[in-house]
Amino acid sequence: MSPAEFERLMVVLERVAKALEAAPAKMPPAASVGPVFPPYGKSKGAPVAGAAERDLRFYGQGAIRSLADPSKARFHPKEKELLDAIRAELDRRGLAIVEEAEQPPDPPADDFGPPPPF
Repeated sequence: MSPAEFERLMVVLERVAKALEAAPAKMPPAASVGPVFPPYGKSKGAPVAGAAERDLRFYGQGAIRSLADPSKARFHPKEKELLDAIRAELDRRGLAIVEEAEQPPDPPADDFGPPPPF
């Protein structure tokens, strides 16, 4: 390759590099993937559609607990939207819909009997 050809190649490569640097700003935003999980937990930010059933139930229970808590009223619109999306995804799969928060199991009884009186 002659020095002149090399120089032309470098000019073309510089133009391509500049175009690639500017391209993301000119590209339209990516298509929305629909509702996503909130920014906590193992699947934070992942789409609701196609999520594992255990994730749908985990985030569904969290949304129900949040909706039942008046101190979290500012989050209620988003939680309602998330819960509706989760219910729709479960319904689409023919699975049971999340209706109410599950109560945690009672702690196991210890083997030491009742506490001593004070």
